[in-house]
Amino acid sequence: MSKEIGLYVHIPFCNHKCYYCDFYSIAKQDSIVLQYMECLLQEIEEVGQNLRENKDILYVKTIYIGGGTPSCIDAKYIEDIIQMLKKYYNILPDAEITIEINPGTSTIHKLEEYKKIGINRLSIGMQTVNNDTLKRIGRIHTYEEFLNCYNEARNVRI
Repeated sequence: MSKEIGLYVHIPFCNHKCYYCDFYSIAKQDSIVLQYMECLLQEIEEVGQNLRENKDILYVKTIYIGGGTPSCIDAKYIEDIIQMLKKYYNILPDAEITIEINPGTSTIHKLEEYKKIGINRLSIGMQTVNNDTLKRIGRIHTYEEFLNCYNEARNVRI
């Protein structure tokens, strides 16, 4: 018997926690990011190996990398996650692979890397077009930076 599933990968790091956010997140520190990634990759491997022993065949239809702010960490870490998932899970060829990005932590280089590793959908944090409101709610970007990020994503064709 087989069934389709979705996977959620939580990246709990942010450059700055927005005032309205109820999700678990912490300030990004390189040493903590490295420790977290080592543990996360180990967990992906262990769960994947356990699932292979299951009689049901699971096919991954969606992968959602959320947070926190996944785009605040190096794209290499995101690549490591995707590679580990591909190694241990049956990811469908047409799977939707999404990453949340903040316009204040996104770069054209990261967007190009995301596309190369198979990310085909972005969730760009845009709460308002009003720069004063963005500042009051603790966002680290402006509306103009959102527009730049959006246009870069279109140019990269994610």
